[in-house]
Amino acid sequence: SMNVFYSSLVIAVLILLGYAVFSYIRIQGLIRESQMLVRGSTPYQKVVSGATTRVLFVGDSTGVGVGATRGEDSLAGRLSQDHPDWMIENLSVSGRKTAELIPVLTELGGHYDRVILQIGGNDITYFTDEKQLAQDIALVLREAKRLSAHVILITSGNVGNAPILPRPIAFLWHRRTLQVRDIFMRASEEAGVTYVDLYREKRTDPFFLEPYRYHAIDLFHPSSEGYGLWYEELKKSL
Repeated sequence: SMNVFYSSLVIAVLILLGYAVFSYIRIQGLIRESQMLVRGSTPYQKVVSGATTRVLFVGDSTGVGVGATRGEDSLAGRLSQDHPDWMIENLSVSGRKTAELIPVLTELGGHYDRVILQIGGNDITYFTDEKQLAQDIALVLREAKRLSAHVILITSGNVGNAPILPRPIAFLWHRRTLQVRDIFMRASEEAGVTYVDLYREKRTDPFFLEPYRYHAIDLFHPSSEGYGLWYEELKKSL
């Protein structure tokens, strides 16, 4: 019976090792896809002479629209198509964390009719310290309010549902998503800012139910259709 036990143990260890190697190779491939998407993406902007409405988008790769087939499919692009007479400025940069928005906003002057912040995904992914994040987002919202009376904060949906993450440990990012969501919702309420809640539980999350439709080829960023779902939520706040 001991031989059977040890044989079973060896088989179990080999299966786990095989899964770990497979997951590592798969994730490395998807990261390369993601890097290619990032390099091929530029933030959507539109200059309109004599525009009476100015909108600023600023944030991370989701503000850039990484994963969308074309810039017009990003949130900034979709808003521009719905309001062709609005000027759209976009200072988003892939990879940004919340803290990195502070100097960007601090250096800006002038007035915007709306400031739309797309930030927080990288703080979820890389586990930014919660106390620090609460301070960072409070400063970000304060600076954004200086630029506009109408500030909208958008962060990623349920990152734990992204297919790039190995299922056995995806719950860590699910839990982290909820923690960051709590911090951002509280900060938005205190600052008088509109928070667009993209979080969905698995059973109601289109990104989980149809992952290859709503995720880009890297299985992490939204696809054009994924940004379409987000835009429907943003429109409710406009």
